Amino acid sequence: MGDHGPLPTLSRMTLARFWRPVSLEQLLRDRCSGLSDVRLLLAVLVVFSHSWPLLLGPEAEVRLGPLQPGAMAVRAFMVLSGLLVARSARRHPPLSFLRRRLLRLYPGVLVAQLVTVLLILPLFAWAVRVPYLPSLGGDRGGLRYLLANLSLLVKQSALLPFTDLFPYKGAFNGSLWTLWPEACGYGLVLLFVGLLALPGRAWLVSLAVLFVATAVPAVLGLLSLVAPPFLLVDGLTIWLGVYLVVGVLLARWAPRIPLAPLPGLLAGLVLLLLALWGGLPQVLFEAVSLVLGPYGLLCLAQGLGGLGRLPGDFSYGVYVYAFPCQQMLAALLGKHLQPWSFFGLSLLLVLPLGVASWFWVERPALAWASRLDQR
Repeated sequence: MGDHGPLPTLSRMTLARFWRPVSLEQLLRDRCSGLSDVRLLLAVLVVFSHSWPLLLGPEAEVRLGPLQPGAMAVRAFMVLSGLLVARSARRHPPLSFLRRRLLRLYPGVLVAQLVTVLLILPLFAWAVRVPYLPSLGGDRGGLRYLLANLSLLVKQSALLPFTDLFPYKGAFNGSLWTLWPEACGYGLVLLFVGLLALPGRAWLVSLAVLFVATAVPAVLGLLSLVAPPFLLVDGLTIWLGVYLVVGVLLARWAPRIPLAPLPGLLAGLVLLLLALWGGLPQVLFEAVSLVLGPYGLLCLAQGLGGLGRLPGDFSYGVYVYAFPCQQMLAALLGKHLQPWSFFGLSLLLVLPLGVASWFWVERPALAWASRLDQR
């Protein structure tokens, strides 16, 4: 009666791990951390958010009060990026850090662009009976698009034979615009990490000045009091910088930040109720979400880490392949699909590409970065 075998014991251990409070520092050191799981969930949320405008048109948008799921997922990505990249900046010299960041971002998106232009688009052209090769090298052909986007500063040029076939004509791969702000953010992370290492309270004063310099333009842009060209970049891009800084600050105080499922659940519930209520001014809601959102996200990672771990970080591959794949799926089958079925089919198409990108491109690139550091 007292011995129930190994499965109940394993179940109790898993539940205990799920509910056990840990510090953020412990979560970051834990090899079974759920951060990769959360990142994949965020990438899936972006796919979900894009399913409506890519199927029904740009005016169709999923919103929950002031919450736009795709935008919130991108901001959450920036928090996690700031958190993880700040730790990397503290462990590696600046040159090694920048090389690692470049090899984390660039190979995946470069291969995704190559696969899109040289494999996915030809298959799509064959399916819709449109000649592809004659326009491949034209002014708006696939090769021109590829060459124009060799940098992370993506230019959304039209692709000639398909311009009128895609339901969303404003961008061919609309997810890639976030890569350039993230790449620029690595310099910001190096600056902040350097300031955090200053002796005494000098780091606090310097950090406060920089944080205000980042946050104030974002608030002014949100209130429509200041607009480009004064801000040089749009308000959403500035907000991404604010969320990146939040991730850096979380890394600084990681040993002192407790994480547990119940407080994280409460933080997420409060944020959801405020969104449903819709009575808070946008600026105040952004401020509240800046605190509750990242904390709830990290508590979710702690809980998922107790339930197991994915064999890799598939989120980046899902993110860079999803938009063009959804464009083509909508062009081929859009008349026969509703947004929810379109979302499900999109995942079936994109998840294998994300897995392949991790195992065949991203993980080897990271291993190469580690070998370069050992020289």
